[in-house]
Amino acid sequence: MYVLCPVCETNPVALPHKVCQTCYGKVKAYYVQPREHFEQQQEKMRLQWLAKGEILPPETIARNIAFGLKSETERWARIVGDGLSAAFVMIEAVDGQPPTHAFHRRRVVCLHDLINRLDPALFAPANKAQVASFMQSAIDFWEGRIADNERRRVHQAFNNIMPNEKPSDWDAKSIVHWMIHLEDHFSWMWQQWFECVYDAIPNELPDAVWCELLMKHFADVIAEWATASV
Repeated sequence: MYVLCPVCETNPVALPHKVCQTCYGKVKAYYVQPREHFEQQQEKMRLQWLAKGEILPPETIARNIAFGLKSETERWARIVGDGLSAAFVMIEAVDGQPPTHAFHRRRVVCLHDLINRLDPALFAPANKAQVASFMQSAIDFWEGRIADNERRRVHQAFNNIMPNEKPSDWDAKSIVHWMIHLEDHFSWMWQQWFECVYDAIPNELPDAVWCELLMKHFADVIAEWATASV
């Protein structure tokens, strides 16, 4: 009796991974580039040096290619660990979508549900009701029910209760604040929203919960990713 891949819901899971071989291959193709990719990078660099009247030594080119391949292999090994996570694959699919205003509304609503699954003690000294009220204000803002001046007022009031003291040190408190921030607050994080959320709360939620919530809010996006060609 085989278990279906929770991402594509079509192919059997390929142990030790939590997804099928097809979904595994699609993610790997994104993270692990062929040798030709690094060779092309080095050829561009060689031509840039040549245009300046300098020669990039062949041994340097070979070393750079080897380093690129090694770094990518090691990164992929860290991602896979003892088996590629289905939650990680779903996050890749969702984060791969253009984060338009309308799509971000969906991300905020999903994050609301996710935060409700976390231990309320993670948000002390804010209590559950205060966190819930703030999250609703964030949703109201993205739904257009409150204006930007009210957004800023609400965030300042909540920050007085539960300060985000070290914005660079992500934790559960950080992701609550993220719900009401605008795009210019995030830079590259805006394109890697759920990957950053996942990294901010490691081991706080089982991957099964992540999969449940991502499928609840983004089943169409995940299905489109699963059926698209590499």
